[in-house]
Amino acid sequence: MKSLLPLFILLGSALGLVTITNQPKPSTSEVIPLHIYANKIKGPKVVVQFNSEWNKHNEFIWKPTPGIEYFKVDLDKNPSYKHSIKINSLPTIIIYENGKEVKRHEGGLQMKILVSQQIMLSIK
Repeated sequence: MKSLLPLFILLGSALGLVTITNQPKPSTSEVIPLHIYANKIKGPKVVVQFNSEWNKHNEFIWKPTPGIEYFKVDLDKNPSYKHSIKINSLPTIIIYENGKEVKRHEGGLQMKILVSQQIMLSIK
C-alpha cells in the first residue's frame, strides 16, 4: 500500500480536488456558534475541516468546486466542538449531505488520501 501513496496524492492533485502543502496558510476560520454551524451544514454537499493554528502543516487547501460548500473551523477558537461534534484528532474532515454526516476522516496524510478518493467518487 505504501507504494501507492504517491499515486493517490498525484491523482488527487492532478484532478484539482486537493492541494497538499507544507506551507502554513493564514487562517480564514472564525468563531462559529453551534447554531450557525447547524445551519451551514444543511446544504446539499458540505465539507467541514476542523483544525488548529498549531497544526497548520497538516491543513489542506480545497479548490472551489461547484455544488460543494467548504468551510473551516479552528478548534482553538471553537473549543465546544471538541465534545459536541466529537472531534478526536486534527485535522478532521466531515462531509455532510443535506445536514447529515456521511463521512468523517481524522488524522494526517492517510486522511487526505481517503478524502480525495471519497470526493472523487461522490462528485459526478
